[in-house]
Amino acid sequence: MTAQPKPTNHPVEYLSIAEAAALYHVSRDYIRHRIVDGTLPAVRSGRRIVRVTTGDLKRLFRPVHPS
Repeated sequence: MTAQPKPTNHPVEYLSIAEAAALYHVSRDYIRHRIVDGTLPAVRSGRRIVRVTTGDLKRLFRPVHPS
């Protein structure tokens, strides 16, 4: 028996690399590098389509608290 993902109340929103870069005002290369080094999970659909979730982006770009 394998573990099944828990259902959520809200759908997961996926963004393209370009959309994610525009949302956080960073380059597309920055997003690609975070995917390659494993700090930003991504999913692939076909050969060229790569998407990241908004939740994973929020975890990557967390607020800085003053010390």
